[in-house]
Amino acid sequence: MLFLGHPLIAALLFLLPLSALAQQIPVTGIRSGDDGSPPPVRKNVKELHRNGGAEWDLFILGLTALQDEKETNELSYFQLMGIHGRPYIPWNGVDQVPGGAYGGFCPHNVRTRHVHPVVAISRDQGQQETA
Repeated sequence: MLFLGHPLIAALLFLLPLSALAQQIPVTGIRSGDDGSPPPVRKNVKELHRNGGAEWDLFILGLTALQDEKETNELSYFQLMGIHGRPYIPWNGVDQVPGGAYGGFCPHNVRTRHVHPVVAISRDQGQQETA
């Protein structure tokens, strides 16, 4: 069951089997359920923090567990956050675009408030699969 209907807990990705590291990791996004309804909108992390409670606690516990994963795990915090920068290595079997100016999977140098779609989809998918 998706925790309170909010797909926010990226940290639960660590529960995916390590055997996935030898293969490409399917990034499919979350399903909203059997009724075909759209997925719920993600809450702003500032709102989660302000409201506190079990939802915030679960987010922090999951994030901590994700950050504790070995850096070699392709579903670790280190590797997922590296999609936007260092380490400049392929992610999920995808190399840098030939001739790209920057290294890494997502070779751009723009810092935005928005989460990269691959990171967001992977996070939401992992949460749903482990909840």
